[in-house]
Amino acid sequence: MVYSKDLREKVMEYIDQYYPQSYVAKLFNISTKTVWNWIKLRKDTGSLKPKSSTRGAVKLKEDELRQYLKDHPHVCLREIALHFNCRPSSVHSRLNHLGIKYKRKHTSWRRKSKRNALLKNVA
Repeated sequence: MVYSKDLREKVMEYIDQYYPQSYVAKLFNISTKTVWNWIKLRKDTGSLKPKSSTRGAVKLKEDELRQYLKDHPHVCLREIALHFNCRPSSVHSRLNHLGIKYKRKHTSWRRKSKRNALLKNVA
């Protein structure tokens, strides 16, 4: 949640008057972590302006995504997300939007099946 600049300035006025962070947080009904973050922000930047978001919306192009899945059929969502520089949840949403059913077997399942095969060979 982004708080208004006025509220930030009022909170910092109280902090500058040496009121405890916990008291100021309760007074303005915000968390002490938020107060601490604003103190650090002002110390680092000299301003109370909120930081801009570093991530923007990533558009996964349908043809590129389909081609990547065709070339790499055994990759997981995390690996696809790393390739396209986005989040796994974005890949999952895009696949659902395109109507692509994508399910990969879990590695723990593979480990169990390998272990069971080894046990069968030993017995």
